[in-house]
Amino acid sequence: MKTTTSSAATMSQNSQITQADPAQLIVLLYNGALSHIAQGQKFHKEKNLVQAGLAISKAQAIVGELRQVLDLESGGEIAKNLDRLYAYLHELMVKAMAISRVEPLNEAAKLLTELRQAWSEVATLVMPIFTNEPVKVRA
Repeated sequence: MKTTTSSAATMSQNSQITQADPAQLIVLLYNGALSHIAQGQKFHKEKNLVQAGLAISKAQAIVGELRQVLDLESGGEIAKNLDRLYAYLHELMVKAMAISRVEPLNEAAKLLTELRQAWSEVATLVMPIFTNEPVKVRA
């Protein structure tokens, strides 16, 4: 039964990815990083440092991908600031494992949550561009 539920979740996730516009994909990546950090925090509290390390390394990989796709030449200050922020997030996750503490993970999760919220708003604003819907301006 778990396999069926797992397969359905995977299919749903794949559907989200294939139907997402670029801004929504970034939100999905943030969701993935946050999910892996939460798993890392859980495993760390359970003293299962191997599983914590695996979960955190997955979050690091996602942040690394987000950093790698930045266009630092044409992205201006926003891209440069995101690059520094992603580097800092990576450092927090490394620190969490090096000192075996969850506090750096808590800070990383807080920052990623704020970034996800900002990108969620961007995704809402740019969605009409990708769907040919009229743009609604907030008052």
